[in-house]
Amino acid sequence: MDKSDKVKTEDSNKGKTGNNDKFDTGESGKGQRSEPLIPAYLVQKLGLESGELSQLCLPCSFSESAGILNTDICSFTDITQRLSATGHYGVEDIIEILNSYFAAMYHCICGNGGSLIKYGGDSIFAVFPGTPAEVVPRMIRCKEEMQKALQKLNIRFKE
Repeated sequence: MDKSDKVKTEDSNKGKTGNNDKFDTGESGKGQRSEPLIPAYLVQKLGLESGELSQLCLPCSFSESAGILNTDICSFTDITQRLSATGHYGVEDIIEILNSYFAAMYHCICGNGGSLIKYGGDSIFAVFPGTPAEVVPRMIRCKEEMQKALQKLNIRFKE
C-alpha cells in the first residue's frame, strides 16, 4: 500500500471525453451527468480548468513518481449476501454502508494529498503524486485516518 511506482496515465478513448462521465452527487442528488471524470491531480498537472476539459486531446500520457492506494471492505460479499436476503431494506442498508464508507475514505485521501482514480464495487483506487520521500508519510497518515474513520463507521453501523 505504501509502495511508490511510476504512474503512466493514458486514455484509450482517442479524442473523446464523453465516455468517462461522472455523476453529480451534489445537492440535487439526482445523479445527473456532469463533466468527464478526470482525477483532480491530472486536471491540475495538465493545467486545465474544469470548463476547459472539452479541449483536452486524448490520449495523453506522462510519467511521474507516485504512491498507489487500493483498499476495500473486508468480508463485504458476506455482508451484502446477509443484508440482501432481507429484501428491499437490506439493499438500502448496503447503499448506506457504501456511501458512508466512500465519503469517509475520500475525505481521508484528499486531505492527505491523494486523488481518487476509481471506485469499484467496495474498493477504492487512489494515487498520491510525488517522490517516495513526500508520498510515504502522506500515505501513512492517510491510512491512520482511514482506520480511525472506519472504527467510527463500525460503531455507527453496529447501533
